[in-house]
Amino acid sequence: MCRVSRGNMMSKKAASAVGLLIIFCLSSQSPIFLNVDDVSEASGRAQTTWSGEVVLNSHHTISVTDELIISACTNVTMSNGVRIFVEGRITVEGTSNCPVYFDYAGGGDHMGIQFNSTSNGRGSRIDNASIIHSTYGITIYGSNPYLANVTIWNADDVAVDMFNSATPTIRDMVIDEAGQDWNFPTYWRYGIGLSIGAGSAPNVDGLTITDAVTRGVNLWGNSGGLLRNITISNITGATLAEAAGVWVEDSVPLLEGVLVNRSDHGAIIRHIDDGITTRAVIRDLDIRNSMYKALIIDKEDHTNYTNYQSAIIEGLDISGTGGPNAKTPGLATATIEINATGAWIEEAHLEDNDAVGVQLYFVDSSTVFTNLSINNTGGSGSGADGAGVSIRSSYFAAKFDGLEVSNSTGPGVFALNGGAIQGNDWNLHDNGQEGFYLESAATIVDGLTLENNGNSGVHIDDARYVYLSNLSSSNNGDAGLEFNRANDIESGSGDVSCVSCISVGNNRGVAITDSVDIYLEDLQIHDPLTGPAISIDNSGLNIGVQGGLFHLHDVEAWVNTSGPAIEISSAEGVIDGLDITGAHEGLVWDADHNVERVSVLSNANFSGTGCLSLSNHDQLTGSGNFITSDCTGELSFTNVEINWSKFTDLGSHVLNVDTDSHLHLHQPSNIDYAIANISGNGWIEEAWNVEIWVVNNNSNGVPNAAVHLGFDQLENSISESTNNIGTVTFSDLRGKKYNSVGQSPYTTVSIDCSYDGVSNSTSISLSEDKMVWCHLPLSNQAPFIIWESPIDQSVYPSQGDILFNASDSWDLDDDELTFSWTSDLDGDILASCTGQGNPFNPNRGFAFTVNSDDAWGCILSDGVHDITLEICDDKGNCVDETRTIELSNQDPVIVVYTDPSLSPWGELKTPITKPVEFWLNGTYDPENDTLDCSWSWPGNTVQISDCLNGTGYLSFANMSETTFDLTLSVSDGINAAKEWIVPVELYNEVPVSSFDVSRDGNLSEDEINLVSTTVDPEGDEITYLWESSLDGIISNQSTWQGHLSRGAHVITLSVNDGRMEHINSTSQNSTVLIVENSPPKSVITSPEAGTNHDSSFLFEFNASGSGDWDSACDTFPDNISWHCAENEPATGSEYLIYSWYSDIDGLLQEDGSDWLIFEGHLSSGIHTITLTMDDGIHSPVSSDVLVEVSPSAPVLVLTKPDLSHGYNSSDLIEIDIRDSVDYDGDNFTFSLESDISGILLSDEDSSELHSIYLDSGEHSLTFTLLDETGLSRDEIVNLLVIESDPDAVIYEPINNQYYGPGELVLFDSNGTNDADDDITRREWRLYVPGDIYPTVLSNDAFYSTNLAPGVHHVSLFVEDRRGGVDEQHLNITVASSSPDLSNLTATPKIVFVDELTKVSVSIKLDDPDGTTQVVNATIIKEPQIWYFNLTDEDGDGIWTGDVEILAEGNGKAQIKVTAFDDESIDYLSINIEFAEEETDNSSLYIAGGTIGSLLLLSAIVALVIIRRRKRLADIDLIDSWGVFGGETKEYVEGDLEESLLDNSTENVE
Repeated sequence: MCRVSRGNMMSKKAASAVGLLIIFCLSSQSPIFLNVDDVSEASGRAQTTWSGEVVLNSHHTISVTDELIISACTNVTMSNGVRIFVEGRITVEGTSNCPVYFDYAGGGDHMGIQFNSTSNGRGSRIDNASIIHSTYGITIYGSNPYLANVTIWNADDVAVDMFNSATPTIRDMVIDEAGQDWNFPTYWRYGIGLSIGAGSAPNVDGLTITDAVTRGVNLWGNSGGLLRNITISNITGATLAEAAGVWVEDSVPLLEGVLVNRSDHGAIIRHIDDGITTRAVIRDLDIRNSMYKALIIDKEDHTNYTNYQSAIIEGLDISGTGGPNAKTPGLATATIEINATGAWIEEAHLEDNDAVGVQLYFVDSSTVFTNLSINNTGGSGSGADGAGVSIRSSYFAAKFDGLEVSNSTGPGVFALNGGAIQGNDWNLHDNGQEGFYLESAATIVDGLTLENNGNSGVHIDDARYVYLSNLSSSNNGDAGLEFNRANDIESGSGDVSCVSCISVGNNRGVAITDSVDIYLEDLQIHDPLTGPAISIDNSGLNIGVQGGLFHLHDVEAWVNTSGPAIEISSAEGVIDGLDITGAHEGLVWDADHNVERVSVLSNANFSGTGCLSLSNHDQLTGSGNFITSDCTGELSFTNVEINWSKFTDLGSHVLNVDTDSHLHLHQPSNIDYAIANISGNGWIEEAWNVEIWVVNNNSNGVPNAAVHLGFDQLENSISESTNNIGTVTFSDLRGKKYNSVGQSPYTTVSIDCSYDGVSNSTSISLSEDKMVWCHLPLSNQAPFIIWESPIDQSVYPSQGDILFNASDSWDLDDDELTFSWTSDLDGDILASCTGQGNPFNPNRGFAFTVNSDDAWGCILSDGVHDITLEICDDKGNCVDETRTIELSNQDPVIVVYTDPSLSPWGELKTPITKPVEFWLNGTYDPENDTLDCSWSWPGNTVQISDCLNGTGYLSFANMSETTFDLTLSVSDGINAAKEWIVPVELYNEVPVSSFDVSRDGNLSEDEINLVSTTVDPEGDEITYLWESSLDGIISNQSTWQGHLSRGAHVITLSVNDGRMEHINSTSQNSTVLIVENSPPKSVITSPEAGTNHDSSFLFEFNASGSGDWDSACDTFPDNISWHCAENEPATGSEYLIYSWYSDIDGLLQEDGSDWLIFEGHLSSGIHTITLTMDDGIHSPVSSDVLVEVSPSAPVLVLTKPDLSHGYNSSDLIEIDIRDSVDYDGDNFTFSLESDISGILLSDEDSSELHSIYLDSGEHSLTFTLLDETGLSRDEIVNLLVIESDPDAVIYEPINNQYYGPGELVLFDSNGTNDADDDITRREWRLYVPGDIYPTVLSNDAFYSTNLAPGVHHVSLFVEDRRGGVDEQHLNITVASSSPDLSNLTATPKIVFVDELTKVSVSIKLDDPDGTTQVVNATIIKEPQIWYFNLTDEDGDGIWTGDVEILAEGNGKAQIKVTAFDDESIDYLSINIEFAEEETDNSSLYIAGGTIGSLLLLSAIVALVIIRRRKRLADIDLIDSWGVFGGETKEYVEGDLEESLLDNSTENVE
């Protein structure tokens, strides 16, 4: 029968494999069985074959001369602890369809297959085999088997383990579930997939490792090999070591095509032993979904700095670190962490990681990133935690070439506390905080683009040695460049600079605060959104010697702001090159600074409305400043001392100089002093240059001629000699001064020159720069010597080359010159020349070299020489000069380097126990003499065999002194030994940190004990600092007892001996503690078991006492006891799900939400209430209670009316009880009764909205709710209803209604009401402009009247019994009409002369608006005129009047009637006859009739024209009226008379 055994620890995967194996065993091809005894040993030179079922109950050894062949389909069952030892050859012939199985027998795991070193080279091969349930799968000691298509399942410790330079070949191996059977391991080395150690170097192509506990691939002990196409996933769960997909320790492997997914750590490269090289070369590494860190490159001893190459990674992709697909999201602390030197990473891309992208500690310049991109990567915090790149405490600056960081939650790059960083071509954009934040660190970056970052593009804080160049910062949330505390004291080093930098469209431009030694060169600022382009404020530098200069060079700004373009406060500095474009107030600079410096303002173009405002400058120099035509304001100088050259005004601008300001202007241009405002003691002075050229008769400049200048004002006399070409320039001589009372005259300068007893003089007026020629008629002069080499007192090596050069010597009279060189030892030097020479003869002044192989071959012996050069012209005038030089054997040149290097003060400071390494590379002897070297210090001498390239170590461990001199003596055997002496200071060593850890369990609720075992070498008292990488500082005592939050903690103990020299030096030791998640706890505090209530009772569901130790207590409700952590866990509080459940009502909390304490109702019945708590990691926990609930009547929920305030009796009150509830689900109705108004509602539907009116008074309202089972409930509420104000309603007219002239206006107050029916007063009011009170038109509800033309403001006012009022207002417009006269008649028609006659006049007047008040008439017969008025007494429109006249002469008399309506008038006229009484008047009548007819016709025509014009005027008048009145034409008295006259003429015509 087939025998297949399985143990208790079998997994589901194993069970599946077993099932397949059982089927195979039961098939017709089932192999035969071998007895245990048959396979326990192999002896002699033999070949053994296994097939079928093989059972091993003890170890089996394949001897060195033997071979074991295992056929396909064989199942080898191995008992607990049994191992197959291969010392010869093993051949496993499995196939893909029929593999070989090495299985366990149950009861314990076997030990797999072990290759010993004797099997090396014997051709062992394993094909298509599965090793199941072993402690070790395959172990290889110094051998090289071939392993193909091997699967190792559930190896407890190591699936494949290599030692002693093993070199196997592995193809397509699968390792699954290594270490999963361990529950409480006692050692760390378990759950490892492929372990390569002790110099081993496999060749691996195709490896899949899944679900291992501690390591996927584990390299250690100077191992290497080639590993390709590696897939590793889910390496997690180790408690005694750091779990990682790939681990490289002190090894040099080459890995290609590696994928690590969902592991605690992706890859860890760690250097431990400085005697072994660590250099992992990895190409195409892809790390996904790591829980803690994706990639770690570090050194175990972080304080022991050495420079080495730790890793080379070409092609790196990292994503999902700490993200939703990690084993436990939110625990990641870094995507890449490097705590070592020599990491080279190229073409790396980090995407979507929930931790800082690259985190660097204790790195140096050998750490290099090339083409690194980081996107959407950064922790949830700010600063370092949220950064794309974070660096702190580096030895030398790590380098990033081609860096892009985007969408980090914090800064793009964050450097802090010595985190130096350098690089080229950075693009930092769209980050949550700064693009580049640097604090207390150094940097050099060339090519930096910063865009769309949340804060400033660059923020430099408290930093020195900052060198930025070719920087572009745009559209950032704060400043383009921000400098804060960037140097607070001037020094000769540590500058902060930005060269070729641009700021475009940032919220602010460049902001500098409390910073000196800052250099901004070739700076452009474009369009900051707020404030000036550059803001400098150094007011905070106010302690001691804090302060100094800022430096701005070649600055261009484009800015539009209501304030200054550049604003400088409390700062001294240098501005050289400034140009500002746009609308602004110019440059404002206040230099009231803590320390006095000489500020500079040069090459600036002043513009803007404010142009320039300077104040509090103790000394301000500069040159080349221009006032441009874009300067539209004035220049202000307050308490300044200015010394400027070449100050130019391109227009005509006012200089405002206060009483404490003084302007010294050297070579000014176009300054209009006449318009300058100079106050009090202020002044402006201008100064010019005077250049004197002293020449002889040949117009050659005379060197060393004496020149003397005298002045009549402002300057003191000065003298100077001319230079080699005969000129001398006297600069900056004051020519004129302007002050508050006027100006001085120009300075007169007298000039005297002389040479060799010949002199001349002249004078000038100093109004501009002057050049003056001073001619001296000199006799022939001796030549002038200009001797360049050798320099006086020079020392040269024995027989060294020496250049003799005086070729620039010359003669004032242009005579030919002869040169001679003489040594007091060797005589004529040119006589020693033995060479063939060349045309450039030294005696003609050409240079030559002694002791060399040049063409002249001149020689000079060793010794101290006085060299005399004599030069003579052809006129016999000579001049000579003597110099002293020495040729002698020189001392050796000593060049020494040490580690540690010397301090800046030339001291060698080293620990007592650390040897000092030295190098003498560069030491030499000028004459190449043989050197003898030795070291010496008190009581010790060490000889050095090779002085030129010597290296070695010096130990001072036996020194009782801690300070002494170390001397290097170097002798060439000729000169006295030369010594290099350095003071040595040996210092006390810092104690080395160590500690022990003990705890009862691994849960977060289990207490942990940390005990320091640190010992100080000198017995000094030790100070302690315990830190957790997750929980921060936890103690400062030697021991600590407490709890840690869940997660992988790096526990670090930092110790110090408290000595003053060790204040900033600590020793650290770290270990990893895995703290596992604790299960939750469920407690029901209320409701209490056995409680009885009806269904309307509001139960409190209270889970106090419940909780989870992985959640902080402050995440639970206050003032209640919970099962929780006192402090917030470092990885955040755990998200707990609380579920309250009733076996009758189901889930109790609303909307499926989770609640610890809440209130709710239960339906009637006996409930089992269950509280379940689930942390998503452990199995849910629960507790329950029994509660009995009886049925209840409906419960009133009154939504409306609002009982908190009263209502008016006029209000329609809504009754809304739709939220009322019957907790038993019964249908119910309600009734409503008032103690004032009686029954209001009866048996109404509670689901509907109802409306009622209530009388005024305080109502007691009773709601009766009745359900269908007969249960009822009365609820009484009080509601206050107060009397209402009346409501005024104007039915007619409507607002802005228009009425025609004379139209009747109807006033109708229909709809006006008062809910209390107590209106006592009603008034129609007319508001007349200018009147204090309105006019009451009527008290009737309905009223009609005519109103005058115009716009009328009217209202309806009502008042009730208690004085409540309401008033409605509106405006109406009544059109205006003009008077229209017609039907003018007069009787009699003929009036007889000298006869008293009564003339009666009648005329019809049409004026609809009735505003015509005056109609008068005149009868004119020159020279007689009669006036009288007409009236309309009965109102029928016919106006009449009469007058008695006594005519004095015959002829025509005119009767003219005129009607006046304010500005409008109308008139008509007719004629009557004055005649003497005659007997026959027939001819007169005929003539009169004819003339009258003509006149009548003319009047009709005129009347038509006049009426047409009047109607058009009326239309224009109406159109001009507005809602509240319009403009009307007003006539003065003369205009009106002129108008009447014009119309009169028109009528006559």
